[in-house]
Amino acid sequence: MFPNVSLTGALGDESRALASLLDSGSRIWSLGFGVTLPIFEWGRLAARSDAAQARAHQLVAGYQKSVETAFREVADALGNAAAGSEAEKDLQTRVQAARSAARLAQLRYRSGYSPYLEVLDAQRSLNDAELAVVRNHQSRLAASVDLMKALGGGWTR
Repeated sequence: MFPNVSLTGALGDESRALASLLDSGSRIWSLGFGVTLPIFEWGRLAARSDAAQARAHQLVAGYQKSVETAFREVADALGNAAAGSEAEKDLQTRVQAARSAARLAQLRYRSGYSPYLEVLDAQRSLNDAELAVVRNHQSRLAASVDLMKALGGGWTR
C-alpha cells in the first residue's frame, strides 16, 4: 500500500537511481524513476491485509480457547479431587458400620439367634463398602493425575 523506493542495485551496488539522486538537474527524474506506487494493486493489497487481520483474530481466538480449556480442566480436576476427599470420610464410616454389622451377625449366628443368611448378607454389605472405598481411592488417584496433566507437569509427549 506504500510506495517502494529502491536504494541499492541487485548485487549490492549502488542503484542508478541512488547515484543520480544527488546530481543537480536530475533530482526529480531519479525520484520519479525510483519510486513505484502500487496503484493497480490496491484491491489485492487490501485483501491481503484483511486476510492477515482475520488470521490474527483466528489465532487470538484459538489462544483464548486454549486458555479457557486449561482453566476448566484444572478446575474440574481440583473439584474431583475435593469430592473424592470428602466422600472418603463417609465411605470409611460406612465400612466401620458394615464391619460392626458383620461382627454382630457372626456372633448372633454362633449363638443360634439368626440364620447364616444374615451373616452372608452382612458380609456382602461389608464387601460392597470396601469396594466403594477402593473405587473412591482409584477416583482420587485419577483426579490427581488429571490435575498434574492439566497443570502441564510430570512428563513429556
